[in-house]
Amino acid sequence: MWYGAEITFGNTTEKVTDDKNVFDVDTFAVPEFAYGNRDGHWQKNPEITSESARFVAEYDPDRIVYRSDVAFTVRGVAKNAHELTVDYGTDHNVYEPTAKGFTFVGWYEQQDDGTWKKVEVGTKYELGAEHKETTLEALWVNNLTVSLTKSERSNKQQGGILQLTYYDYAMEAVLSGGKLVGAFADKVTLELTYSFDVYKESGIGSGQDTFGANTVNEFPSEGVIEGSTTHKRDRETPRVHVQIKYIYNGETIYDSGEVTVAGDQWVDA
Repeated sequence: MWYGAEITFGNTTEKVTDDKNVFDVDTFAVPEFAYGNRDGHWQKNPEITSESARFVAEYDPDRIVYRSDVAFTVRGVAKNAHELTVDYGTDHNVYEPTAKGFTFVGWYEQQDDGTWKKVEVGTKYELGAEHKETTLEALWVNNLTVSLTKSERSNKQQGGILQLTYYDYAMEAVLSGGKLVGAFADKVTLELTYSFDVYKESGIGSGQDTFGANTVNEFPSEGVIEGSTTHKRDRETPRVHVQIKYIYNGETIYDSGEVTVAGDQWVDA
């Protein structure tokens, strides 16, 4: 018998709640099917005592099972868990988990057709007469770090009326993290966009020249990205820009936003 289910004894209807599952039926007309375990409604036949006839509805609570490939914590509920089962006898709001070194993307429930549907944190699961058991799987992204490991300039040139300085530039960066972890991560498409620029915020020669722009659908070997350009204005700051998106069934389910890392000096090659 499930929380919130109703039982009719003759002309009287009672509701099974978390503190009410035993009913004295000596004054009620006991339904015939209560003795017959008909349709799976009754877990137990009426218990007959010397004082009265009594019907005991055994609880079969609604349930949510939270699963995650990453050990997660829910404040006050679970710590470093990979699975958490919650039996609830009142309405239940979906938990928000955390995990050190990861960004939570969302809980997902697999549908009958095999696809996955997101279940937002805070979604309310309400009690009802029909038993519900829901399994939610977590998706995470391990936190992205970007390191500018090479910023070289070479082939110094001067020209024009103002005798401006120009260089050839070569830059390299290393990405770590940024990868999706979870039940259907292999069915999600990565969109990794990156570019480099040479930048000056203000004054003579201010502005930026962008080069090495690219978009790829897999992480580069050892996380290394690079770009180069020739004969660009002398600007004081080397920068790299990286953005990661994950797309499932045509919908972006994660967007890191643009991450910009600036170098503090040039190396003259």
